[in-house]
Amino acid sequence: MPDDPLKEEGEQKVDKTPPATEEKVAEKTVDASLEATGEKIATEEEEPSGSSPQDVYRRKLYREAKQARKEAQQEREGRIAAESRAKALEEQAVKPKEEPQKIYSVAEIEDLVDGGQITRKDAERYKAEVLFPRQVEQEIDKRDRARLQRDAEVRPLERAARDIQEYVKEVPWLADDSDQRTQEIGVKHRELVRDFGYPDNWATKRVAIEMSLGPLDKIRGQREVANLTQRGTSTHAAPSAGGPGSEGKKSDVVAKVPKEMVDYWRSTGASEDQVKKYAEHHLAKATRRRAQFG
Repeated sequence: MPDDPLKEEGEQKVDKTPPATEEKVAEKTVDASLEATGEKIATEEEEPSGSSPQDVYRRKLYREAKQARKEAQQEREGRIAAESRAKALEEQAVKPKEEPQKIYSVAEIEDLVDGGQITRKDAERYKAEVLFPRQVEQEIDKRDRARLQRDAEVRPLERAARDIQEYVKEVPWLADDSDQRTQEIGVKHRELVRDFGYPDNWATKRVAIEMSLGPLDKIRGQREVANLTQRGTSTHAAPSAGGPGSEGKKSDVVAKVPKEMVDYWRSTGASEDQVKKYAEHHLAKATRRRAQFG
C-alpha cells in the first residue's frame, strides 16, 4: 500500500532542527565570514598549528570563534541567573502573608458551644491551654510596662531629692523654711510651676535651688576654700627668734597659714623670711582658688 502523501508532505514540512544556540550563532557567523573568503575554520578542539599565512589566519579565526563561544556562554549563564533571581523575588512578593492565629474570647467560645460547633470539653480545654495562659502573660507584660514607666518617672525625682540633701549639707539654712533666703527659693519654685509649666515635684525644687545658689560642685569648692582660709586665720604662728618687733611684722602673713604648714617649712631649715614668702605664696594660691569657685 502506498504511503499517505499527506503524511509524507507533512513530515517533509516539519522542521526537526533544534533551535540555534548562542554558540551555534557565533560559529555560523565566523563560518559565513570564512565562506566569503573561500576558507573553512578548523572544527577540531586543538588550536591549528603551522606558520604559513593560511595557518596563521586559521589560528586567528579559531581564537575568535573560541572567544565568541566563551562570551555567549557567559551571557547565557548571566541571563539564567538574572531570571532565577527575578523569579525568586516574584514568588516572594506574591507569597501570601500568614495570618496571626485568632484568639477567641470567652464569650465567643460560649457562642460556639451554644451553636453546637464545639463541645464543652473542647471549650474548657481551649480556655485552659490557650486563653488563660495568654491572659496571664498579657497581665504580666502590663505590670512590667507599668513598673518600667514608674521607675523612669521616679528615678529623676530620687536623684533630685539626693541632690537637695547635699545642698542642705553645704547650706544648712535651706532646711529652715522660715529663713528669708529659703522663702525666696520657694517663690522661684512656684514661678517655675505656674509660669513655665514645670511639674510641682523635687526635680523642680532642685532647679530652683540651683538657679538661686549655683551648681552644687561650685558650692562645695567655695566651702573648701572657706575652710582653708578659716584654718589659716585661727592658727597663730610660733614666736620668732627676732623678738617682738620681727614677729609683729610677720604675724599678719604667717599667722593666716595653718600651723602644721609653718612647722614643716621651719623643719626644713627655712629662715623666717623664707617662711614668710612661703606663706604669701600659699595665701595667694588660696585667693586664686576662691576666685575660681566664685
